[in-house]
Amino acid sequence: MTISSSNFPSIRAETQAEHPEYRITQDTVLAGYNNMRDPVNVAALTIIGLVAYGTTIFTFTLTAQSLVPAVCNIPTITLFIYKQYTGFGRSLIICEYLWPVVMSIPTTVSPPMALYFILPYRKAVASLFCNKKTEDRSSQNPSV
Repeated sequence: MTISSSNFPSIRAETQAEHPEYRITQDTVLAGYNNMRDPVNVAALTIIGLVAYGTTIFTFTLTAQSLVPAVCNIPTITLFIYKQYTGFGRSLIICEYLWPVVMSIPTTVSPPMALYFILPYRKAVASLFCNKKTEDRSSQNPSV
């Protein structure tokens, strides 16, 4: 199903005129929109851009938040197992009390990351600390 008709010979001619270094032949596959003033074409490119860039940002956010436990817990558990089998750190009292502190790092790092990556939370925190006054909706409607 074609949403919008594109004039591919005109797209090919314009691309060849604008970019002669591309060496476009008749077998070269081209795709695009020849009329960017058409609202359907603008909407199609907007949706493509939102999906492409939105997915990248969303993926980065999930990756960052999912790496926090891995970065904190895997080295700690590995060091704990190494300590149990080799005797490393038996004379250091701090090693006994360091494990719970290091294991609790994800619970202290994850909420600030959520406040930063989730836009409504970030705006609320910014308005709280930047003294931006939000309008009271009840004052806009005098009948309430």
